[in-house]
Amino acid sequence: MTSIRAEVMGRTPVHDMLTVWAGPDAEHRAHCGDLTMRTEEAAELIARIEAREPVHQDDQIAPEVAAHVLFHFGRGGWPASGFKSRLVELIATADVVNRGLLALGFPGYVAAFNLAQTTDDGTATLLAIVDGAS
Repeated sequence: MTSIRAEVMGRTPVHDMLTVWAGPDAEHRAHCGDLTMRTEEAAELIARIEAREPVHQDDQIAPEVAAHVLFHFGRGGWPASGFKSRLVELIATADVVNRGLLALGFPGYVAAFNLAQTTDDGTATLLAIVDGAS
């Protein structure tokens, strides 16, 4: 069984920062890595995952998201920074179950990865999304 965990990893003057991970045990955590985010973001992510909100594929990939995923695959775009950079790496290394869980919190990023990795014209579609925004 996969569980969602959050641990306080530090405090800033404005926010508590949490480390969030999904997995059955510490070994899985070491393999997949952590996401560090503000407490409010972590609470929202955990709530969405626990509620198992449906993910809709249509019109959910924003130009910025498409650009980050394209950059990850070396096909243009631009790099993500900070939390989003870590998120891109986490999605790239997630197994099917955990990618599904990440899709509940970050549907656009996961949809963009799935599009790029599972369709023949996925990167072309992502490029069109980026180009359509300029």
